[in-house]
Amino acid sequence: MSGWPEFVRDVQTGSTKLPRGLPQVRSGTLVLDDQAHSLSELGGSPELWAGVTKLYASNGALRSLQGLELLCNVRFLYLDHNELPERELLMLSGLPRHQLECLDIQGNPGFTDEVMQALMDVPGLLSRTEFLNGVRLRDGRR
Repeated sequence: MSGWPEFVRDVQTGSTKLPRGLPQVRSGTLVLDDQAHSLSELGGSPELWAGVTKLYASNGALRSLQGLELLCNVRFLYLDHNELPERELLMLSGLPRHQLECLDIQGNPGFTDEVMQALMDVPGLLSRTEFLNGVRLRDGRR
């Protein structure tokens, strides 16, 4: 049984273990408290993921960002301290341009200077980013 409602209206706390309807919703924020290995493993409709503007998926067991393409409106993305390898972190280059305000990917096995440089080199990806890995940026670049 899925733990996801059909859409996000407010803060949404969810996991694959929750019975349907238990999560509470507020402002498009999704807090994952699960040990899923990928975003797609968590389930949920494309409409639910499209409603997510803030994703808190820190300190989990994520090994894959499969399903990332469904986060078409995300502005705050916390993926720190998971199990994401370099190839998965590089998938972040496919996020919608000019809207990511916060990105945290530190504490993952694939978090390297090379990955950060590759992400910073993607035109427009971090142009509006105010916080990168917990550090406030002045001009949207590290």
